[in-house]
Amino acid sequence: MKGSDSLIFIGRITKTTGIDGSLKVSSVTDFPDRFKTVRTVKLVNSGNFLLKHRITGSEEFVIQKADLLTGYVRLKFDGYNSIEEAETLRGCYIGIDEKDRIVLPDDKYYYYELYGCDFFDGSKLVGKVISIEDFGSGDLLKIAATDGKEILIPFRKEFITGVDIKNKRINAKLIDGFTENTDEV
Repeated sequence: MKGSDSLIFIGRITKTTGIDGSLKVSSVTDFPDRFKTVRTVKLVNSGNFLLKHRITGSEEFVIQKADLLTGYVRLKFDGYNSIEEAETLRGCYIGIDEKDRIVLPDDKYYYYELYGCDFFDGSKLVGKVISIEDFGSGDLLKIAATDGKEILIPFRKEFITGVDIKNKRINAKLIDGFTENTDEV
């Protein structure tokens, strides 16, 4: 999940836990182990503003301790040592700089990188990627077609022949019927 400027969100603070200022965090990353290795993060509130640390005034929050538990992460930040202090962080998203993200293999992409890509079937522009859906059988690209309709295309090697993130272009070779059964936007 990507947000505020060049941050990638990796978690959301849901509540305090314990009396020492620890926080319960819902992970929004496919790599929750990163909470054990990342040292500093930034926090973004519901208004999409960066928070400043209550003591240092910095936009960076230092992780003092991170425990990966079943279904959530328990975090403790330096300088937040009570329930009252930690409560001020509830609801914030935890972000890291995009440059610190985990590098994926060449044939894997972050969802946010695919948003806005032009989608081509051969040399024909079909439309633009507006979202990625997953109903349990794999990722589907939701395309806003040039004819004003929406199309769902499986993001599978059988159909996708190339992805060029830099030029925001996805090339495909679709089978008959993919672009004919569409819904009005």
